[in-house]
Parts: sequence; structure tokens; C-alpha cells
Amino acid sequence: HVGRDGRVYMPYLHEWGAQTHELRELAIWMSSLFGSEPPCYAKPAGASRVTATSNVASSYGSSISQRPPAYAQVTQSIASSYNPYNAVSNSNNNGSREAEEQERRKQQQIEKEIAEANLAAQVAREESLREAKLKAEHSRLQKDHEEKLSSMRVMATSKVQYELQVVFRDAKDDLRVTLKNQKLLDYGKEEIQQLLKEGEDRKKELMTLNDEMDGAVKNLEGWLEAAETQQQQEGENDDSNLSSQSSKVDQMALPVDTHSSQMLQLAAENAAIDDCFYFLDQSLTQKNIPLKVFLEEVRKLSKRQFTVKAHLIKISQAK
Repeated sequence: HVGRDGRVYMPYLHEWGAQTHELRELAIWMSSLFGSEPPCYAKPAGASRVTATSNVASSYGSSISQRPPAYAQVTQSIASSYNPYNAVSNSNNNGSREAEEQERRKQQQIEKEIAEANLAAQVAREESLREAKLKAEHSRLQKDHEEKLSSMRVMATSKVQYELQVVFRDAKDDLRVTLKNQKLLDYGKEEIQQLLKEGEDRKKELMTLNDEMDGAVKNLEGWLEAAETQQQQEGENDDSNLSSQSSKVDQMALPVDTHSSQMLQLAAENAAIDDCFYFLDQSLTQKNIPLKVFLEEVRKLSKRQFTVKAHLIKISQAK
């Protein structure tokens, strides 16, 4: 399978295709062929051995084309020209037939090895295709996984960003409300402090006025005590004169008829009720009577005064 020019002739090279053949398979073919039939061997003693490959090379000329000849042509040329014992005498027919038989068996062995090499190459090619398919499937699955992972990463990122935006917005609103409440509290604190200050000032003023009022009350009580003492002294001197004067006052107005007598009594009662109102007001001012008692007495006297005045109007209309 090796010519004198050093080129290798084999079916795998003859059927070479860029898409279907590989250097690894070529190395397997060459290892199988050269293992069964080495390209170099020793010549028999006293014989001029002509190799089949040299005859093949000479049959195609000294200048062989770049592409090896067809495998059928090579095997036909080898079968027709190969004779390892060409220099031996033709009279030895038995030796020639044994040589041909050995050559035939050797050719069958070569064909068998070539078939095994083809099968091994086919298996290697199928294994390579299967590995390529597995790599492509693995690449596709890895790409799909990366795409899914990228999609999940994008979704997770967007969700986290949305949640962060919601948290930041709520925190911002809470901070705004807190700052507003803080300002209101500060303003209320200032107002409370101002009111407390005004209250303290007002308390001091009221305490001063209370002290002044207490002094005035003490002076008034002293004056009242002095006036009562003087009045008692004067009353003792005038008791004798009052009895005579009171009788004279009762006789100054004498009714001449029934209506006049009623009007005199009603007018006196009305004036007495007015005096009661005055003294009740003074008593309430001096806190001698509670407000509840004051209101009850004023209500009673008001009803009575209304009746008196209505009676006076009726009497005047009747006259």
C-alpha cells in the first residue's frame, strides 16, 4: 500500500470526504493495514523481488496525481502483477501454486482486515457523531438553563426592586408624617410653654390682687364694725323718738275704699320684693348664700311679684 514515491494507497484515502472522514479514522486504517502487511520487508536470497506497489506505481506512471487511484484498479493491478517469486524457474509449478494460494489467503486476510477497519471506522464515526449530538444537546440544554436562569434572575431582580420601591415609599410617607407630627409637637410645646408662662404671670397678678383684696376686706370689716358701733350708740338715743315717728308714718297714707287699700298693700309688697332682690344679690356677691339657694328664692319672688303686678293692673283697670 506504499508506492516508491512514499505515498499510501488505500480505499479510505480514495473515498476521502471532508464531511465524512477524519484523520483519526485514517490512523486506525493505516495501523490495521501496516500491522498485517508491513510496508518494508527483506528480499529472499538470490531473487529479485518486485513489489506490487512498484508495479502499481509504474502502471500509473512516474508522476502520480494528487488523488489516489480507485481501489478496484489497485487491487486488480496487484492481482495481475504481484508475484513474489518471479525470478524462480517456471518448472516449479507446485511452488508457484502454493505462492498464489498464499497470496490469495493473504489478500483475503487483507480484505478481512480492511472490512474490520471499515467497521471500526464506521463505529468510530458513529461514536463521534453521537458525541457531537450529545455535545450539541448538552450545549442546547445549558443554553436553555442559562436563559431560564437569566429570566428568573431578571424576574427576581424586578420583584426585589418593586418591593424595595414599596418599602422606600412607605418609609418616606412614614418619615413625612413623623416630621409633620414632630413639627406640630414642637409648635404645641412652644404654645404650652407660652401658656404656662402667661399662667404663671397671671397667677402672680391674681395673688397680688388677692392680697390687695384681703387688705381691702379687712379695712371694710373694720369700717363696718366702727359703723355698727356708732349706729348702736345712735340707736339707743333715738329709740324713744322712733316709736312716735312710726305711728305718724303709718297715718300718712290712709285708703278711703277697698281698691285703694288693696293697691296700697300690693304696692308695698312689690317694693318689699324689690328690696329682697337687692339683698339677695348682695348676699350672693359676698358669698353668704350659694347660687342654688339664690336661684330658688329669686324664682319664688319673681312669681310672686308677677302676680302682684298683674293684680295691680287689674285693680287699676277696674277703677
